[in-house]
Amino acid sequence: MLGTEESEVSSDVEDDPTACHYSGPILIPDVIPHLCKFLNIDAIKQCRLVCKSWNYSATPSLKAITTVEIRLEPGNCIVPLSNPNLWTWDRRIIEKLKFNDHIRISSYRPTLPPMDLETFPVVRNLTSIFVHFYTREQWQKDLCDKIILSSALTLEELKYHWHYDQYFPSCSGVIFPKLKKLDTDCGWGQVQPPGIISLQRIGQAISESFLALESLKIDGTHLYEISKMEILQKLPLSLNSLVLGKHLDTDGMECLLKIPSPLKKLKFWSAIRGVDPRLDDLPKIIYELLHKHSLTLEDLSMNFSSQKRTAMDFKLPVFPAMKSFGIYGIGMFKKIEFESSPGSGNFGRINYQVCFPVFEKLQFHNYDFSIVASFLPPEDHSHQVVKSVKKVGINFWRYQKTELARNGLYIRLLDIFPNAKISMKVMT
Repeated sequence: MLGTEESEVSSDVEDDPTACHYSGPILIPDVIPHLCKFLNIDAIKQCRLVCKSWNYSATPSLKAITTVEIRLEPGNCIVPLSNPNLWTWDRRIIEKLKFNDHIRISSYRPTLPPMDLETFPVVRNLTSIFVHFYTREQWQKDLCDKIILSSALTLEELKYHWHYDQYFPSCSGVIFPKLKKLDTDCGWGQVQPPGIISLQRIGQAISESFLALESLKIDGTHLYEISKMEILQKLPLSLNSLVLGKHLDTDGMECLLKIPSPLKKLKFWSAIRGVDPRLDDLPKIIYELLHKHSLTLEDLSMNFSSQKRTAMDFKLPVFPAMKSFGIYGIGMFKKIEFESSPGSGNFGRINYQVCFPVFEKLQFHNYDFSIVASFLPPEDHSHQVVKSVKKVGINFWRYQKTELARNGLYIRLLDIFPNAKISMKVMT
């Protein structure tokens, strides 16, 4: 594991009096990237000073975990704080952009454009971009668009978060061959939904420009509006992860059936606000959606809530690949039944060996015992011991059972999941 090469300080630090001039056996270069996985940024920077091998082998690890932040407002720039409405870009950022593949662009207050904005360097070959704005000016939009489009050939991840000024760049006619992750978010303070132009641009991007897209995180109501443009059917078959924020009614849940690709990860929140004339159709739609992706789903999280606390019966298919399952049902569940075998159409009490053969994690969140009870096999089925489960978490809201009853539930869960870490919390 140790080599015999003499330590030699790299040229960029040989005049640095703080550099470590170590002489002796050193690690084989191929081992260094693996060691860097356990080090923070400052530690890796120090290790790069040891010798040429460390400098060369640790640099990719440093680039992978560091991000250049560009704040398009006064604060961390060279503009005096006495002039808070003007921003001037710090030319030191040019050298940073030559080294880093990841940048974060943000602004939190209205700001005038710099006088020398036209000299801002063309930024290419980025692999991840995170844009986070509360408010923005037109010059900020133009600069962000320029940075994103200039890295179209190399970009792998794009996060675009806004709050009060909805916007998404136009990617029409531009292909991002390596982009795998898209995360858009409007923030909880958003009052009005994005304009039709922004939603059209998002729809165009995920169906025409991001052809290798694997992971999509988006507001559920936004995706529902995009579905009305007949775009979901055109999503790339590479998509395997979908995380939906905010809430969807029954129509919104039904639109998810249009997604053509098999999903490995699915997280959604179905919240019924006011009167939903199709509420009775929700259990059937949920089953159809989960059955469509049942063979590939590994991570599923379902969040249901209703202002009227409408308790309903739900059915779940067999999940041969499921490892993590979370269910949050605020007053929505009366009973859950499980398919007895794949595609049989027969439902009854849970059989973990059939329904969840590779299960590892189970999470509940509810007002009462109804959801948990559905996931307990009959007590006379003592053979149902699920050794693969590593974690079980239960959160009860205003749970009325006695401590003795909770202790009994804990023992019952431990009998079923002997290798699991089990936690129960009563939320008030």
